[in-house]
Amino acid sequence: MTWEIRDPKREIRSKFEIQSSNASCRFAAILLLTELRGLATVGRKSTRDRIARACSNTVMKNIVLAVLCSAMIFAAGCSTPDKSGKTETAEKADKPQQSDMAALQGSWKGRTIRDQPEHQCSFVITGKNFEFHDDTDTNLWYKGTFSLKEGTVPRQYIAMISDCPFPQYAGKTSMAIYKIEGDTLTITANEPGNPAVPEAFDAPDSACIEVKRK
Repeated sequence: MTWEIRDPKREIRSKFEIQSSNASCRFAAILLLTELRGLATVGRKSTRDRIARACSNTVMKNIVLAVLCSAMIFAAGCSTPDKSGKTETAEKADKPQQSDMAALQGSWKGRTIRDQPEHQCSFVITGKNFEFHDDTDTNLWYKGTFSLKEGTVPRQYIAMISDCPFPQYAGKTSMAIYKIEGDTLTITANEPGNPAVPEAFDAPDSACIEVKRK
């Protein structure tokens, strides 16, 4: 039979060491948990900060992108012509301005205003050629060519007389002014050879005809 001799002091010391060891482990565990919690808190905060910064950056990028897209759309709308609703100015610019040369073509019939009594007359324009006939006095007629100055006010009709009953007028130029009002053509002309342009349609010492398109 073996007897186990117990040492009370050693047993107490052993228990103390075990308790001390357990306390140290618990303390170390507490420190570790505290550190981990701190790291987690810092991590969560850092993560939140990163997420917030990322969201902020994304929002700013979206705002900038929206502004740029709006600017591009606005610029495209300003620079792209509206085919369905052109302005009057744009439509006029698209259409070439028609010369009076086309409007004068054809046969005209009317009266001489200066004669008392008035004479009936006819006026025919073909291309740049003209023929004038006094229907009341058949001995009075003129043939020739003409050109226009449409940039003046009033507009000018410049007639070169090629043939007429009056030799002194043949080969001479008659300066005139004209206006077209609907189907009515009015021409006031100075005597052939006079370089002056009539100042008005009722200018003295001038001949004037008022004719309507046939």
